[in-house]
Amino acid sequence: MKQIFIFLVLLVSWFQVSAQSQHIYQNKTFLFSLQLTGFDKTSMWGASDSAVKSIKVTRLKDHKAIQTIIPEENYITEPQRELIFEDFNFDGYMDFKLFAFEAKHAQAGYFFYLFDPNTQKFTYSEKISELLGDAAIDKKNKTLSRLYRVGGGDYKLVVYSYIKNKLILIEERKDQSIGNNKIEITQKKRVKGILKIVKHLIMGSEEYSKTEDRLMPI
Repeated sequence: MKQIFIFLVLLVSWFQVSAQSQHIYQNKTFLFSLQLTGFDKTSMWGASDSAVKSIKVTRLKDHKAIQTIIPEENYITEPQRELIFEDFNFDGYMDFKLFAFEAKHAQAGYFFYLFDPNTQKFTYSEKISELLGDAAIDKKNKTLSRLYRVGGGDYKLVVYSYIKNKLILIEERKDQSIGNNKIEITQKKRVKGILKIVKHLIMGSEEYSKTEDRLMPI
């Protein structure tokens, strides 16, 4: 009986340690300390789920704690890949995104945090987080784009750009099945501040499968 009690005490102690962990990231300017709860892939239970509860940001040059970020509810499935650095608004300052969730048949979701040079802190961007998810970045043209599935097997591409420090939709395309082995393509681009249809056509699915710029997988 005593041995069982000792085992249970050790198990509870192990559980408390395993249920919390800390992951460290850094760029050239800041160090990010992520406090996680849950189990990672080393868990005895074989689970791979955890959540980031807080992010402590420390400036490297003077080791000063700048801020502590409490993110919204998130669901980490790939430990050590929670944080990704990039200049998302093309202002010359490094921002970051935090892995939020991964939905079935959909792209992963992220929470975006943009660096504010005036306050020297990171601010959560609800708009980018909601609109772009796992955005692709075109540094040359300074755009953020996202390709995702809508409805059944239809696909949509949206392209955004920062115009006067505002995130603006500049291009949109949707490829959708309309039955009878037909695919409808509708593409819009912003012209003089207004989204206008620049391409609209219907083609057979066989012909569509041969086009290089199709959105739907074959």
